[in-house]
Amino acid sequence: MAVLMIFWFASWTVTPLLVVASRLPLRHPTLTRARRWAGWLALLPPTVTILLSLGL
Repeated sequence: MAVLMIFWFASWTVTPLLVVASRLPLRHPTLTRARRWAGWLALLPPTVTILLSLGL
C-alpha cells in the first residue's frame, strides 16, 4: 500500500513537471534527448499506480 501511495503522489507531482519539461522548446541536441526521456518517464507513475491499484 505504501508503494501505491508513493506512485499516486508522484503521478500528481512529478508527471506534470516531466510533461512540461518534455514540451520546452529547446534546440540543443542533447537537450532534445532529455526531453524525449522526460516524455517517456512521465508515463511511468500513472501507469504503475493503475496497475498496482488493479491488484488490490
